[in-house]
Amino acid sequence: MTWKTLLFALVTLAVGAPAAAQEDIMPLTEPVALDPADPSRTEFGELIYRGGVAIEPGDEKIGGISGLEWVEDRLYAVTDDGRWLTITPDEIGGKLSDIFSISAAPLLDQRGKRLRGQEQVDAEAIARSPEGAWLVSFERNHRILIYTDLSQAAQFSQDFSPTLSEIAPNNGIETLAINADGGILLCGEYAVAGANNCFVLSDPDLTKLSLPGPEPLAEHQGAPTDAACASDGACYILFRSYQPDYGNRAAILRLTRDGEAETLATLLPPLATDNFEGLAVREESGRTYLYIVSDDNFSKTQRTLLMKFEIRSDEPVAAVAPPPGGVPLTEL
Repeated sequence: MTWKTLLFALVTLAVGAPAAAQEDIMPLTEPVALDPADPSRTEFGELIYRGGVAIEPGDEKIGGISGLEWVEDRLYAVTDDGRWLTITPDEIGGKLSDIFSISAAPLLDQRGKRLRGQEQVDAEAIARSPEGAWLVSFERNHRILIYTDLSQAAQFSQDFSPTLSEIAPNNGIETLAINADGGILLCGEYAVAGANNCFVLSDPDLTKLSLPGPEPLAEHQGAPTDAACASDGACYILFRSYQPDYGNRAAILRLTRDGEAETLATLLPPLATDNFEGLAVREESGRTYLYIVSDDNFSKTQRTLLMKFEIRSDEPVAAVAPPPGGVPLTEL
């Protein structure tokens, strides 16, 4: 059974399993300037800053956000402790100024039971297929769970351990997106010269990609952490790196439909940075927006930042060597 056939079959199932109750949260936030030294600055690279907020953990322990997806009027996210969230932004004139509300609930396994144990709960990315199915990737136990409804039991589990056999437990499927052709883009959290760190599942083939971290992240083990694709076939990939002496760095790449990678912008200190792990694309009124979110690892020394950007130009910039071509998919 192909991926497309599987996803179509799943969303047509009648699901009657009990749903996990969502918790409604009214989070405390504070605005975040792109450049703390110059709050009026909005442009860098090919992006325009459209506002951002820092989300306080609160008693509900909001944090650990590692994947992001925009659907209709809100953001969907998954966390390191096995929850899924909906985040409804408060925007005025296209600028992100606050968050109306957050809803949270546990992700369930195929038996309808809450995921338990660090090996099972470490959700890293989320994507929604054109058929309406939800895909959630996990590392440590490298797999993708497929849901017809995030509040209900998973309908299918695909083990990616054979494909990612050389990946360390904590460097699994950080990046997951579905492109305009229905192909599934996934990347491990590593970028080693000459090594394939990304794959595109497109029936019936598997295309292997080598996507290096853009400068100046490459010298500090910059690796992909999330992606989302637009209707024109372009996919946007978030990279991040961390070194104690240099702090957090991030970059956003655009992978065009013909396989050319372009660096849109790099986010370096003293700009507002943190451990960015989630990216979502929003298309509206002919404009393309990107949201990025950071994973605070439930640590007091890190923050959960949600930031919004608009793509300023579609002109190609900072071309990177294109990835190699595809090879047959032998196992799925």
